[in-house]
Amino acid sequence: MSDPTRMLIAFYSRSGSVEALALAAADAARMAGADVRLRRAREVVGDDVMTQGKGWLESARRQNALYAAPSQEDAEWADAILFGTPCYFGAMATELKA
Repeated sequence: MSDPTRMLIAFYSRSGSVEALALAAADAARMAGADVRLRRAREVVGDDVMTQGKGWLESARRQNALYAAPSQEDAEWADAILFGTPCYFGAMATELKA
């Protein structure tokens, strides 16, 4: 019997919408027999900027408490990587590029 596929789901979610998609993808991957690591990219701005967006700081703190930040070790561990990102002006979130 072969080892299960190892999947890294690295995402950034400001409000929780992409988090919900990442959780759904993780559930589907686990149902298919995969080992899954969920990781959330961290903000590249400070609290002073996040307080300007309604609920942003609170959402970031909640998600950061639930999910570790993605690491090089996570990427090396994974057989497959799924990126979850909001789309800002046609591009992926800066937080996933950092």
